[in-house]
Amino acid sequence: MGLIVSEVYDALVEAGASPDSAKAAAGAVPPAENMATKEDIARLEKDIARLEMATKQEFARLESKLATKEALAKLEGRVARIENTMATKDDIARLEKQIAVLSFAVFTGIPAMLAFMVKLTFFP
Repeated sequence: MGLIVSEVYDALVEAGASPDSAKAAAGAVPPAENMATKEDIARLEKDIARLEMATKQEFARLESKLATKEALAKLEGRVARIENTMATKDDIARLEKQIAVLSFAVFTGIPAMLAFMVKLTFFP
């Protein structure tokens, strides 16, 4: 059994209730300091309304930051265009072969032969 409100117990005994009945009834009544007042309830209702408004505003703010289906579709289109313009592995391999051929031509005997031919042609 909980706390007994002595004022309620005394009043019930004075009204003619048996001590056991008065004790049981007084134990069922919560103490006044544990009871909410109308002002407490009004303040809580205001707090709840304020929190609900803040929550709605926060949801609206978050929803405005979410990407729309249209924005995602545009982004996917841009990614596809970029992927189409990128060089493939075959393109890179072909360019590497061409660079190797040019390097071979530049750094081997071809410039020497060309110089020899120019000398023979213009300086006999």
